[in-house]
Amino acid sequence: MAKLNRSNLTDNSAPVPRGLYTVLIQDVDPAPSKSSGAEMLTLKCEIIKPQTVEAEGRNVTTAGRTFNVYLSFSEKAAARTLTTLEKLLDKSLPDEVDTEDIKIDAVKTLKSKVFRAALRPEPQYETVDGRAGGVQVKDANGQPIIRGYGISVVSFESAATEIGAPEVPY
Repeated sequence: MAKLNRSNLTDNSAPVPRGLYTVLIQDVDPAPSKSSGAEMLTLKCEIIKPQTVEAEGRNVTTAGRTFNVYLSFSEKAAARTLTTLEKLLDKSLPDEVDTEDIKIDAVKTLKSKVFRAALRPEPQYETVDGRAGGVQVKDANGQPIIRGYGISVVSFESAATEIGAPEVPY
């Protein structure tokens, strides 16, 4: 019979703790938003470093966790999207930009690149219709029921570079 010590085990189901991570952009999808139809880029990302993080007395596996970054060109979100792309592409964009040109540049440039980012866990709530942003289901105490955690970018800390580039240690 094997003996296990919980303090030595890694937890693959715990939320990714707030912190700095090295992230790989696996793919860049220029498809429009499914909900609004707005032009958008979806960065499909994977944490590659650190392998594990200690949080609340346990080791949490972080490498291999995937998440998406949604960059919308809607009027409401375009300024933030352009600022994010300037950071990741490591270049200033002109005051007037063609979104098609930006999307083509991002698809060609960002796929398979890595960047440093401050990440945090993002609670995902149970909803009546099962859709994000829907009416939340509440528990007996009136608190929304959390069904799991996603990953949210707090800030982009570096431009996207090749794996192993000195600016983004792999």
